[in-house]
Amino acid sequence: MNDSSAAPIPVSAPAPREGGFILVFTILMLLGISALAVGMVYNAHHGRVAALNYKNRIRAFYASDGMRALLAQEVLDGNAKRYIDVSMAGQIDGEVWEGAGGSMAALKGAMSHGPDHVDKSPYLGSNWKNKTDYGVRWRGYVIPPATGAYTFFVRADDQGEFYLSTDDMPANLSASPIASVASWAFSWPKWGSGVSKPVSLKIGKRYYFEFLHAQGIGGGFGQVGWSGPNYMTERPIPGKRLASYGSKAEKWDTTKVGKGRVKYALAEAGPLVYTLNTEAIMGGKGDTTFRSPLNQTLSMRGDNPAPPESLWQRVIFYDFHSNGSNPEFDKGACCFWDGTVTTDMVKRKGLRYETANAAYFGLDSIGKPERGSNIRYNCGIDKWFTGWKPGWEVWYNYAGGSADCTETPTPGSDSAFKNVVIKDSLLFVRRDDLGANAYQFKHFGVADDPAFMPLDNRGLGNEGVTDLGGVPRNYSFCMEIHTKFEHTSGMNFEFNGDDDVWLYINDSLVMDLGFVHVSTYATVSLDDLPLTFGETYPLDFFYCERQRFGSSIDLITNLPVLLKAGKPSSSWKRDYGNTE
Repeated sequence: MNDSSAAPIPVSAPAPREGGFILVFTILMLLGISALAVGMVYNAHHGRVAALNYKNRIRAFYASDGMRALLAQEVLDGNAKRYIDVSMAGQIDGEVWEGAGGSMAALKGAMSHGPDHVDKSPYLGSNWKNKTDYGVRWRGYVIPPATGAYTFFVRADDQGEFYLSTDDMPANLSASPIASVASWAFSWPKWGSGVSKPVSLKIGKRYYFEFLHAQGIGGGFGQVGWSGPNYMTERPIPGKRLASYGSKAEKWDTTKVGKGRVKYALAEAGPLVYTLNTEAIMGGKGDTTFRSPLNQTLSMRGDNPAPPESLWQRVIFYDFHSNGSNPEFDKGACCFWDGTVTTDMVKRKGLRYETANAAYFGLDSIGKPERGSNIRYNCGIDKWFTGWKPGWEVWYNYAGGSADCTETPTPGSDSAFKNVVIKDSLLFVRRDDLGANAYQFKHFGVADDPAFMPLDNRGLGNEGVTDLGGVPRNYSFCMEIHTKFEHTSGMNFEFNGDDDVWLYINDSLVMDLGFVHVSTYATVSLDDLPLTFGETYPLDFFYCERQRFGSSIDLITNLPVLLKAGKPSSSWKRDYGNTE
């Protein structure tokens, strides 16, 4: 029976566990949507930061690279000096204790109290020929022109010790000397305690040093040199690599590029070899900083900047008649030759300068010797080192080797002072056994060494003249050399041979071996001359072979002749900083 009045069945509410699940699910959905939104916002921001930082990385490199290119162009244009001079310090101080030169122990004992006085030096060390019984402490900072390994050398009379710090702090000075000389050593050493082990140094960084020098009896010297990257050798270390103790550190020059800045430095690592260093700094978003250091070596010495095993020195020969037709050449042993040297045949000061043939030596003008106060068959010396000209048909009346130098014309004859000009070169060979950077040209006519006869079968010819062995020869000639050099300490010029020899340095006669003589030796120490370290000076050398009895020459010098620029070569080392 259907009972429509029955009550409906009630629907029960959700269980508590099911309701909690729905709530949690809803919350998680909301969190996920929020995280996704935050992530999208973060990724968009990070992308913008990364893009900006990438731009700064690129900007840093191009700013550094651009400055490097500008410096390189300045070097190629010959303007390197204007940048190098900025960092030259010039000199260091030396504390001197008088009466403390007997030993290194005596000097160190005297250093317990203040020095007697302070002297200065334009290079690392001194050469005091007129001082005796003293001790000196040179100290300051050495500034490497390039990054790499450096070897230090010490030479001293009597004792020397060189100490080097790992930085610019005296507290980090080496406990023992890295190079030392315990007794007299005139030449730069090649091994032993006078030569340090290689030391790694960084460009532009200052390294504190102390050099102790004790000198006992007699005047003495104490100096420190070094060799480093790019075949650089400087002995002693010049003032442009030094700074006085207590002076402020040299800073790289800085220029602004956009919102960043670029540091740059140009240094001379060796003759005609330069190091170019730039570093751009660009600030990124937040604490990020981008650096792009670039280091380059630019050589103007061709593809191989190493000191050559040999080098050619340009000379000019003047070949005269050796048949007796010249009044001052080859007049015979009866009245012309006594084997002794005559001085003052040329003026001691003041050459006569002319431009003819100067370009052959790479110079604007070259000097010629002028007749001095002592006359010995040299009235016509103004015609010895220049090409013959019409009107030189003259004769000088000599009596007993002297004359009033009055010219006697000989019309219709071109024999008197007729000559042939021959441009040539002499091959100098490097001789490490004779000292650092020493080069020698030698022809002495003994054993396997032939006589110096460069004009045999050339010029005016042999003219029937033979040597004592009956070999046809071309005697009666003169030769000249002209060049320039940068003055530093320890430089020498040596000659041995015959006949007339005159050497002028800075327009002053420093070697005077005139007339026809036997082989004679002479040497000049440039430390004894009134020259300034680092300055460039002219050198003029004159030589004549005026008699038919042998011809010998032996030239040894370590003067750093000015090098001619070759084809530029460049070596790159790029460091892009944190560009990855």
